[in-house]
Amino acid sequence: VALEATAGVSHVTYVTSEAARDEYAKNEGNANDPLLALPKEAFSPTLEVDVDPNLDDKGIEDMEAKLGQLQAVESVETYRTWTNRLARLVRGGVAASGLLSLVVFASVLAVVGSTIRLALQRRKTEIEVLKLVGATDAYIKRPFLLEGSAQGAAGATGAVLLLGVLFLLVRGRMDGELTTLLGVEPTFLPWFAVVGMVVTGALLGTIAASLGLRKLVAV
Repeated sequence: VALEATAGVSHVTYVTSEAARDEYAKNEGNANDPLLALPKEAFSPTLEVDVDPNLDDKGIEDMEAKLGQLQAVESVETYRTWTNRLARLVRGGVAASGLLSLVVFASVLAVVGSTIRLALQRRKTEIEVLKLVGATDAYIKRPFLLEGSAQGAAGATGAVLLLGVLFLLVRGRMDGELTTLLGVEPTFLPWFAVVGMVVTGALLGTIAASLGLRKLVAV
């Protein structure tokens, strides 16, 4: 009753010693585990507290202090140390992803730009003929820009497919207990993010092709 009356607590579940032992046996999956030979009294009963999702870190700290003052409470475990490490890991991953994205963008610009310049050199005679018959620079550039856009979109599509394969491998190895502890289920990128990546790749390819064609007038 005291827990349910605490501000920020949305639900309280009482886990008996027998239920705790059964849950351990279910998760362990090893019938020869010596802990399973212990009586059920060896497993401490607990109260699992669900908090309001909108509760901030300060609110959780205050709640932890209040619950710890109750005489019937032996200890309060919030896994804060573990979650803080996970948060630092996520922030490091985001920073590394941002740096990797810059490297990939620069690589796309360099590779597609070089490819377009090589194609431009191979078609030098054709371009000169087109200019002699009155073709404008915009008319000549258009196929190269489309080619660069297609290359960028194809590269982004390949990256998405590779990312999907890696996601399936990681999800297959992810422990179910970790998913339960985090309270989230791993999902792949939403469709609009995938489309955005492909469109971004096409735009980068177009920009790279445009940079490679900046000296087209002098051809």
